[in-house]
Amino acid sequence: MHKAVFLDRDGTIIYDTGYPKDPEIIRLMPGVPEALSLIKQKGFKLIIVSNQSGIGRGILTENDVDRINERILLLLNLKGISIDGIYYCPITLKKHVVVVNLPLKCCSVGPLITMWIFQSLL
Repeated sequence: MHKAVFLDRDGTIIYDTGYPKDPEIIRLMPGVPEALSLIKQKGFKLIIVSNQSGIGRGILTENDVDRINERILLLLNLKGISIDGIYYCPITLKKHVVVVNLPLKCCSVGPLITMWIFQSLL
């Protein structure tokens, strides 16, 4: 069985800048590389989960979110850290769409989605 740590993206891994479209403004929070390195050394998988309601609100596109996620992966890779998965929910409470890369419907990244992600790692 795999051990995993599920991490929020905005305000946890990176500074929360609202609805970022420009990958160049993305900065890691202080201490994140060191903390993630310690977690990896203990044998845990690192999974980023995030609500991205800006997509459902029409503020962001999936491409915008993908570009930000790619920037996060690059910044972490430069510090020697690999992420095992990034999952996000692109909806608002007013819409009901399929979660990207997940076979579930959701209104936020919650327990059912987290359980599905964890089971997919087995």
